Amino acid sequence: MALTEAQIRTLTTVERVASILSILGVITIIGTFAFSRHFRNPMHRLIFINAFYNLFDFIATMIATSGPAAGNSSPLCQFQGFCLQMFPMADVLWTLAMACDVFLVVYYQFNVQALRKLEIWYIAIITSIVSIPAIIFLFIHSPDKGPMYGGVTLWCSISPNWVVFRIVFYYGPIWFLILSVLLFYILVGIKVIKLRHQFNLSRTDHIALSSNISTSNHALDQHKNTVAVTVQIDIQSHPASHVYPSSTEQNPHSSRGDSSSHNAPLDHKRSKHSNVSFRQYILMPMVFFLVLLATWVAPTINRLSALVNPNHVSYPLLLAVGAMGSLRGFWNGVVFITLGMKGWKREMKLREDQPKQPRLHSAVRYGLTQALIAATALAQRRTIAEVICREWSLGSTADHPIDILASCHRNDTLQLDRMIMKKASMLPHASFVHVSDMGPQGTLLMDYVNTVTRRIQERAPPGYHPRLHFATVLGDISGDTRLADFLGQVSAHDPTSSSDCVLQLRRHWALSFWNEFSSSLTRLNNPSCTNIVQVDMKQDSNFHSNI
Repeated sequence: MALTEAQIRTLTTVERVASILSILGVITIIGTFAFSRHFRNPMHRLIFINAFYNLFDFIATMIATSGPAAGNSSPLCQFQGFCLQMFPMADVLWTLAMACDVFLVVYYQFNVQALRKLEIWYIAIITSIVSIPAIIFLFIHSPDKGPMYGGVTLWCSISPNWVVFRIVFYYGPIWFLILSVLLFYILVGIKVIKLRHQFNLSRTDHIALSSNISTSNHALDQHKNTVAVTVQIDIQSHPASHVYPSSTEQNPHSSRGDSSSHNAPLDHKRSKHSNVSFRQYILMPMVFFLVLLATWVAPTINRLSALVNPNHVSYPLLLAVGAMGSLRGFWNGVVFITLGMKGWKREMKLREDQPKQPRLHSAVRYGLTQALIAATALAQRRTIAEVICREWSLGSTADHPIDILASCHRNDTLQLDRMIMKKASMLPHASFVHVSDMGPQGTLLMDYVNTVTRRIQERAPPGYHPRLHFATVLGDISGDTRLADFLGQVSAHDPTSSSDCVLQLRRHWALSFWNEFSSSLTRLNNPSCTNIVQVDMKQDSNFHSNI
């Protein structure tokens, strides 16, 4: 039974409206990921990457019946057929990739960086699998059957004349992948149910991924400034109530790679302990899978019906195929925003509800971080400088020799002169630890900066351009913003020219206990500046300013 012109127009309208909604959903996913730091965990990243594949899929469905109407051999029909062969299959494969990530997180405690390393492999493998047959089919043409891509009522896809290829290279692989995803989630569900029952976590959003954690240690994780479970090769921690793969990749210097091979456990009962957000790492991928499953039910039924009775055309079934197949991106966007926002709000509420714990003295925290860095260096058989350079991507110490920081007291002008005459790379440190050291409006610090630069100008050997480095410990006293604004006004006079170089201040806030050791500013790429003022701020607060 052939469709009427009115029915074809209705199908076209349904497909295009659904496709437009899906394109808006895809744009929402891309925009949210790009502009919101709260939507950047590994699952969000896979959804973000898949959104670009989905975009071509929905562009093809928006062509709708215009493809078959243009003729099987037309460029429009061939383009539509190519897209609908390649990108829906890619969507299923990306769903499988998400299921693999969930499985690896739950069973093997993969961290954020370990999951990110898999992404390039996912992209290469998925793109190769879906593109090779889709491209080859463009060149297959038979005098009897015509081109491989042809009209199938709603759009152009593998022609009914090539029905065996349609089963073997389309519906067969898709349902095999769907069943594989289902198997992964069954295994994950068994593990999650077991752990939630064991730890009685039904009221929280986090699942403990270990079965050998004592109650006291689990309670310890409730503290906001809990020390991380292990001394990792590349240090990472969060101020949140649990140590788990981050749902927001806020710190660009997070741990790289899998730290398990180099861990030095602080507590053997907790060496395998980690937590994941149930909503972000498990529930969201599973809901995406359910959306995918619902999408493929109607097309599969329609294809089976066509195999059984090739002459029968079901208009209601075609409406369902056009609507469900083209609306997938819309529902993906809804799930992405809804579950992402709920997870973020729940996490924020958990942080707000936690009782504030008294902080350790800054000297204790400073010393502890130095000890941990030293322990990391011993575990890696590296120097402390090499550990820091690797963590902050500063290059190799062999390629870039480390500048020696010479230190002297503020009133020791003789020692200052010695450092200048010996061409110290950085000087003079000269800690300013009290408000009185800074002086009213910071005048004493400014005077000392001018004194140092004047003595360099008077005594420096030719071609000597040191970096000036000053340490302050006034974060809590002066306030972060006020202190940073003042430091931005500090200038150092270049002893070799008449130009002044104003300190270029970049504030980077790191919500990490580990980053509270002082950090020096590397030489800025400013050709007009040969002399840079550097300042260390060791604040008695939970934040670290990397200036």
